[in-house]
Amino acid sequence: MGFLDCLFSPNPSKRSTEKFLVLWTVIWISMFAYIVVTKWYEEWTDLGYMVTGLLLSIPNFVLPNIFASAEDKKLPFWSRFCNKSYVWIALFNFIGNYFWSHYFFTCLGASYSFPITITLNKIPVALFLITQSYFQTYFVFSNIMIRLFGKNFLFKASVVLLTSWFLAFMETWTIESVPYYSFVDRDQMYKYGTVFYAIYFIPSFPMFFSMDEKKGENWTLWAAIQSSAAAGMIAFIFLDFWRLTIGSLTGSEPGVPFVNA
Repeated sequence: MGFLDCLFSPNPSKRSTEKFLVLWTVIWISMFAYIVVTKWYEEWTDLGYMVTGLLLSIPNFVLPNIFASAEDKKLPFWSRFCNKSYVWIALFNFIGNYFWSHYFFTCLGASYSFPITITLNKIPVALFLITQSYFQTYFVFSNIMIRLFGKNFLFKASVVLLTSWFLAFMETWTIESVPYYSFVDRDQMYKYGTVFYAIYFIPSFPMFFSMDEKKGENWTLWAAIQSSAAAGMIAFIFLDFWRLTIGSLTGSEPGVPFVNA
């Protein structure tokens, strides 16, 4: 078995999805980098953000089915890993944006000022769509890291912790030039906020990794939904423990963040 084969799952359906997502990562990051570097987004209103969101959330669902691998063509639609994993991440993405964004507002002093009117629970709908590509990249990257270095429980735990923090830090750093996403204290965000954001992924990375990892394994769609919801609830509890114990980095008294949103 070559090195590249070691990067991807032994399960054929999962392997083909992971290979697609690696390619998709190159495509969407290139597109997004162009938008950020040129500041094209400064010309946008709702339409521009929604179109971008759709471009970052629809092709990554449609293309793996249009260009399905030989293994996936033999499977029913919802038995294909590409579709189950999309739903898994979409649900986790929804929980994160709808609920946990408000922890960033109350605990970390973050704020959104996008010129957008289409929102859900005060979160731009376009961000739900854009996050799908972000999270698909994060989860396939964590799968590869766990597969390469998670040879026992201690190594696996270390990989999950380091990967979670690294991706949280990189996202914070790469979007710092976007003026519509700001913090009261950016240094505090780098020191502590990235740890807070990493909490999203500490339970979810290993739970996502376990789905269809073994050759011949094929979770039902319902099992995938249950797994995503469970990962979301575990992260939810950890985030609220932060609120109750560490509190807000701004010195204010954080209440339940999404109740009065």
